[in-house]
Amino acid sequence: MKILIIKLGLSETLDPEIGHVISLGDVLRTTPILHALKELYPSGRITWVADERARALLDNNPMIDRLLIWDSFIGFQLLAEKFDIVINLEKIAGLCALSNMINAWKKYGFRFDETLGSYQ
Repeated sequence: MKILIIKLGLSETLDPEIGHVISLGDVLRTTPILHALKELYPSGRITWVADERARALLDNNPMIDRLLIWDSFIGFQLLAEKFDIVINLEKIAGLCALSNMINAWKKYGFRFDETLGSYQ
């Protein structure tokens, strides 16, 4: 069972000078999902996609089998893989669109609605 969690820590706050503000607390608050997933899927292999600034929070977590740090190539890597479950916890339109395109049997969380042009 391959499980992908997308939680970079991007907040909905935009700073005009730096773009999206990283919320490390947001990343930390989502980590309890790991316990539930490991309980439901004990042999599941969890991949977490995070921003570089969230690495210290997730790096040594024994419940995360693979930590991917977001860069301009990770999307291509994810599109080349097959997952059983994708959980997108980011509301950013581009990440929602990526989540839609990833090959997975089940998808949870935010997705991009092409007709509305926004996430849901």
